[in-house]
Amino acid sequence: MRVYGSSAIRNVAIVGHGAAGKTTLVDALAFVADSTKRHGTIPEGTTLTDCSPDEIERKHSISLDLAFAEWADTKINLLDAPGFLDFLGEATAALHSAAAAVVVLNATGGVEVGTEKVWEICDRLHLPRLLFVGQMDRERADFEPVFHDVRTHLSPKVVPVELPIGNGADFHGVVNLLTDETLTYRTRTKTGEYDTVPLPDDVKATYAKYRERLVESNFPAECFDGSSHDVDSNEMSFRMARIQAFRTVAPKAQPVLLEPLLDVTVWVPGETMGDVIGDPSARRGQILSTGQDGRLTRIKVIVPESEIYKYATTLHSITHGRGTFHQDPRGYAEAPPEVTARIAAEHRKDDGDEGSRRRGGPAIRRDMFGAWAESA
Repeated sequence: MRVYGSSAIRNVAIVGHGAAGKTTLVDALAFVADSTKRHGTIPEGTTLTDCSPDEIERKHSISLDLAFAEWADTKINLLDAPGFLDFLGEATAALHSAAAAVVVLNATGGVEVGTEKVWEICDRLHLPRLLFVGQMDRERADFEPVFHDVRTHLSPKVVPVELPIGNGADFHGVVNLLTDETLTYRTRTKTGEYDTVPLPDDVKATYAKYRERLVESNFPAECFDGSSHDVDSNEMSFRMARIQAFRTVAPKAQPVLLEPLLDVTVWVPGETMGDVIGDPSARRGQILSTGQDGRLTRIKVIVPESEIYKYATTLHSITHGRGTFHQDPRGYAEAPPEVTARIAAEHRKDDGDEGSRRRGGPAIRRDMFGAWAESA
């Protein structure tokens, strides 16, 4: 296995109610990413993370365990947390250690008590998260009620990113609402082989409904003096016209980019305070106050979230391991022009790269976690 630097490592907590399919998902992700050669199952007691005798006998997780997947030059540590409420402390520990969470739901059960508990913890920790609906091939599995359940009991801001094709025994593929890719799974395979196919006719109405949900937030456009064509005038044509209209109008409205800010409290020995205070200034930070807190000096600052990256390493180096800090979300503020320009340039480059791939370049790499995302 290759060695990864800290910037290429991500901790992702896999959480949800008991028996939602978390361990099976972790095992499948590791298998598809080729970090394991065996695709285990719960009934056989051969999954990567349910490996203790008690877990194999009970057929559910009772402690936090770890697997990993290498994807897109990144090592993703998959923290497989138990779902039953007796072991909620294990899930809480996983979420405190993670940079993001995947909340797994059972397609026949929807939102359950364990789902609500881990969602509340994610809210308190301000963790980005997505939802993954598993067991779509089970009897009585139905995507629509689960989606309604999520928006009712977890967040009305949840929007679908992928749609299943079929429910229960008829489940055989997914449609990605971001890339417009339609994938159908091949039967009797263990490695998830699929074919890319045109959007099936019986899915088009559902696709159009959920696609509209996805885009109805960031722009309405009305067409004047346009002509209609029996073949060329389709939904995609009008969508592209709306996108072009937005790209034309938005710069003239002089939009601003908001960046998240953090309240950061730092505790350091007094003799290192001078060096520690100088660091936030280089991170576009603002010193709020300093004062004594027992034997240590307490420093309160406001720092843009994008600038706090690797601060723990820097603080450790300045204070020789004696300094600590705590951060909380504060709000948003307008990003400086140079930051806005840099981010805009990066997005323009990404758009160009995406266009070249669609015109015949390398195949688009699919995200390992195709599911739902919570919109801003």
